[in-house]
Amino acid sequence: ATRGLSIVVHPLIAEAATQFNAKAIAELYPSGGPIKSVIIGQPDEEIEEQGRRVREFMNYQITEEMPEYFPDLDQMLFHLPLVGQTFKKVWWDVNLDRQCSQFVKAEDFCVAPESKDLYTSPRYTHVIRMPKNDYNRYVQNGYYLQTSDAGSDDVDPADSVIGEIEGVDEYDDSNDDIITLLEMHVYDLFDGIDGEEMDEEDEDDNAVALPYVITIDYDNQKIVSVRRNWREDDEMKKRRDWFVSYKFLPGLGFYGFGLYHMIGGLGKAATGSLRALLDSAAFSN
Repeated sequence: ATRGLSIVVHPLIAEAATQFNAKAIAELYPSGGPIKSVIIGQPDEEIEEQGRRVREFMNYQITEEMPEYFPDLDQMLFHLPLVGQTFKKVWWDVNLDRQCSQFVKAEDFCVAPESKDLYTSPRYTHVIRMPKNDYNRYVQNGYYLQTSDAGSDDVDPADSVIGEIEGVDEYDDSNDDIITLLEMHVYDLFDGIDGEEMDEEDEDDNAVALPYVITIDYDNQKIVSVRRNWREDDEMKKRRDWFVSYKFLPGLGFYGFGLYHMIGGLGKAATGSLRALLDSAAFSN
């Protein structure tokens, strides 16, 4: 920026995102709790009572046992209108011994390019970053295998820009003992796993790949976990989906569009006009 010139930014996009966040959080997290029960079919007193118990218990879980749920949802609902696409991951955390819900940014979630939607995508990958101490706890609980302590010194340019916006002079996590994992939800063939032996003909032509979650260490490409991704009693072996996709507006492909896509140019034009107006007023005095 030239010294003496205005650097103000027009709040057009920020105001739109704030309004969306305020309205959405009121709908998705009302004062009584976010969970509601709906009875499909003919209701009776027993079913209504069962629905009430489930509703009250799940609201207790979210409001009392999951303190991260509200701030995580609040942040996601501000991020969503700006970029147009976010994800929620819901899973059982063995370290915390409870259900967890986590906001996942679009840049940390990679899908197959031919995917139409999340639930029919043949594969997708969640980029997980966690402190080394948390990873060691997962190893202790038998969730991951031990991996090397070596980490990458490379800094993602996108992380550097985000760090600058957040007020961090140099965004560098190489000294923070951060482990980066790639959790891949795929269909694959494993000979002998789950009691299914394949002959060469089946392996080449007729074998049906099954859903697995394969996790590797990004830095050394070592596999630290392989798990089946269907319920043990499911004869169809249908894939379990741990993610929910949120779109602000439908995009041209898998990912949605946000305010940056739709009115980003208008925001730049409004900022340029506002700066020109302020500069002309300042130089005329």
